[in-house]
Amino acid sequence: MKKNRGEYNERNITKVPKNPRRIKKQALDLFLSKGYEASSIQEITHKTGLSVGAFYRHFASKEAIFAEIWDDYAGANIERT
Repeated sequence: MKKNRGEYNERNITKVPKNPRRIKKQALDLFLSKGYEASSIQEITHKTGLSVGAFYRHFASKEAIFAEIWDDYAGANIERT
């Protein structure tokens, strides 16, 4: 039996991997509670239960994940206006 490695997007065309969403959620939680500067990649991966290598498979740096989180937030708010 094949494992489900993600969920389908709203159009059911492509799969959206679970790990990047999970990493972004935990990173956002840390950024909001501790601040961006005080949060580390090690803390983010510890909260997700993933390895640091898994983080870098999806994001180039802490700055890159922050930029994606910001883009997601901005995109969601632009769509509502």
